[in-house]
Amino acid sequence: MNKVSVLVAEDDAYYRKYLERSLSSAGFVVKTFQDGLEAYHAFSSNPENYRILLVDLLMPNMDGFELIRQVRTNFKQFYPYIFVITSLGDDEDVVKALQVGADEVLIKLGEASSERCAQIDL
Repeated sequence: MNKVSVLVAEDDAYYRKYLERSLSSAGFVVKTFQDGLEAYHAFSSNPENYRILLVDLLMPNMDGFELIRQVRTNFKQFYPYIFVITSLGDDEDVVKALQVGADEVLIKLGEASSERCAQIDL
């Protein structure tokens, strides 16, 4: 059985490492990136490789909103499941993330991302 690849775009080094360890121990192949532009370049060079994206909203160079918008606009033939992972809990931010193409929004310090990824039937 092939392991599912997860792209993590998170600028906070601690949280990025936490996600990498949690997801790896849950059996996922994890690639991490510290900003949205770096993550977008990685995704665009091999979009069929990533089944799940975990995207922070506030990142340098390209924010999570724009990263999601670019993925959904430029790679319609691929449909990775996109989780937003954010400390922004305002309804406005949640709605905007869903409008640009996120599938789910997880507020940091809430539900563990690795547990939720494992629940998705891929």
